[in-house]
Amino acid sequence: MKRIAILGGSFNPMHIGHAEMIEKAREILKPDELWLMPAKKPPHKPAYEYASNTDRVEMLKAYADDFSDVFVNETELTMEGFTYTANTMQLLKEGHPDTVFIFLIGADSFVNFHNWYKPDIIMQNAELGIFSRNETGTDELEILKEKLEKELGGVYHIIDYKPSDISSTMIRELVKEGKSIEGLVPDKVRTYIENNNIYKEDRRLAYEKEKLIAEMEKALKPSRFAHSLGVMKTAVELAEIYGADKEKAEIAGILHDCAKNLDADKLRNLCDQNNIEVLPEEREDDNIAEALLHSKVGALLAKNIYEIKDQEILDAIYYHTVGRPEMSLLEKIIYVADFIEPTRTQNCKPGLDVMRELAKTDIDKAVYYATKATVDYVSFKGRYVNPCSLNTLNYYSRYKGEI
Repeated sequence: MKRIAILGGSFNPMHIGHAEMIEKAREILKPDELWLMPAKKPPHKPAYEYASNTDRVEMLKAYADDFSDVFVNETELTMEGFTYTANTMQLLKEGHPDTVFIFLIGADSFVNFHNWYKPDIIMQNAELGIFSRNETGTDELEILKEKLEKELGGVYHIIDYKPSDISSTMIRELVKEGKSIEGLVPDKVRTYIENNNIYKEDRRLAYEKEKLIAEMEKALKPSRFAHSLGVMKTAVELAEIYGADKEKAEIAGILHDCAKNLDADKLRNLCDQNNIEVLPEEREDDNIAEALLHSKVGALLAKNIYEIKDQEILDAIYYHTVGRPEMSLLEKIIYVADFIEPTRTQNCKPGLDVMRELAKTDIDKAVYYATKATVDYVSFKGRYVNPCSLNTLNYYSRYKGEI
């Protein structure tokens, strides 16, 4: 059977460390071919640090041209939505059922492999090649290899490798500073970077409101998109009343549910990859995970997919579901707007009409009654009440007064 090794990554840009990994994989594994697979901008990496897909592909092709068995595969760049290794390997295996794929990863990724999205599916469709690192000893990798062989099955190859102390971030910074990268990237890659002015300018895309709205319309179900528009408009109205930044309210409003299209497994996976706390109840119950983790992951996606750097906006997205004591004005505005926007029809005490008027005169009191209504409803239904909601309720109870 044909054997194909796959080295995936951002390759932003490719550097000598990648070239050394390729040579070592060819030497030890002796595959018939080695594919370089550039990834889409992943959810956990900022878009504004990325060269374009075209530039990254062309840099890889410039390198691969010197080899008869090294090719560039653009499968992940053509896949819709977020791409996960499990989905990619399943798709490749379906297209090449008689091929043995060997997916190459570093030791640091291997240590965290059990937290990847559907690692069992990866191992059903590929073998794993693991580059050892100085920080992670071979003995430790062997122990983990034996553990995963029992839990997931599959074939694992440990490749002895001492990496060069080079990173893509280092290359980008040197280029921005006008310094030489000779010897740090393959010569043809360096030539491409220099000829095409890559990394010499901040390529951060300026997402305007219209673009964000269009992105949400594509990402969300129609009813959820209508809700997000409602939150955005309500948030702007409240920002006008209370003197908050209307642009920030607009952005936080349209993006607050940007992770609502992700299922529980993907939400938990992104949390695990980014050290975001997942409570036991969120770990065990898919409904609870989808109800509560979407706000945490939403802040992550807002930063890394939609390129929002403003921490106040990110916090407003992060806390819009359960709140927290001493919220900022923007956090309170998004929290309340999410509860009262025009498409909402829930029964609550006080009624929605009263809540909508209250929000215009006393935002703190509106936070209290919105939280109380939510906690009362969830408790009445016998469902899990998040401790953060109770903390929010207790803190804002000082503002309840009479209405």
